Amino acid sequence: MLPFEKAVVFRRLVENVENWPSVLVRYMAARIGIASGKAMKVRLRDGIVVAVPAAPLSSWPVVEVLVLDCYRTSEVPGAPAVILDIGAHVGSASLALHRAFPGARVICYEPSPTTAHFLRRNLSENGVVAEVHELAVAGREGRAYLVSDTAASCEASLVLKDSGGTPVSVSSFDRVIEELGSGPILLKLDCEGSEFDILEQCVASSFSHVETILLEYHPQDVSGGYSRVYAGLKRFGFSEVWHEPDPFREDLGLSCFIKSSG
Repeated sequence: MLPFEKAVVFRRLVENVENWPSVLVRYMAARIGIASGKAMKVRLRDGIVVAVPAAPLSSWPVVEVLVLDCYRTSEVPGAPAVILDIGAHVGSASLALHRAFPGARVICYEPSPTTAHFLRRNLSENGVVAEVHELAVAGREGRAYLVSDTAASCEASLVLKDSGGTPVSVSSFDRVIEELGSGPILLKLDCEGSEFDILEQCVASSFSHVETILLEYHPQDVSGGYSRVYAGLKRFGFSEVWHEPDPFREDLGLSCFIKSSG
């Protein structure tokens, strides 16, 4: 998640969200612990409706993606045949990208059972036919544990050892691409640190049909988050379109890459 000035958030809420007063009240109430686990609906003026728990770590990505347009969907190049959403959360990015590319096939990966419930609901209620896989995606296949502080949290992360998290199945990125087939693919990658495993462990051919990547990178125990992302994608033949680092959290940010020509 990236921070935005409060005045900007408020103005865009009013401009883009039909029921902005109730959304704002529910969000602020959840910040102080009032009914934070109960679902609310965000009704955008363009017709999209998203159900999400009111908790800040659950609901903020809906605002970030659909209201503040953090992925700059209107600027995404190309004409993808497939939208591959890894770390789909409650569906905000899939809905935004489907709005931009309505003819593309939508495929989502989301390991949290609670979050996947909201994901399926939001895609269905907005008329988006999509494949939803209740799986985590990383560099290698196996089992892991999903650690989350709140229901449908956007910061749920994978750990290898059981520390009270939810056991989940993990698919490798190579297997995801193998089962997907041809492209061109628009890849949105937001998997709370597993992006490094994917970029550093997958085979180069797994990116052969990927044309555009929208990526959120995350802090790691080893520093150099963006430099690792940049090096990995350059190795696979991608070049940076834009990069927006978080000004307050080291090694956190958003970026867009496209397949280099020549």
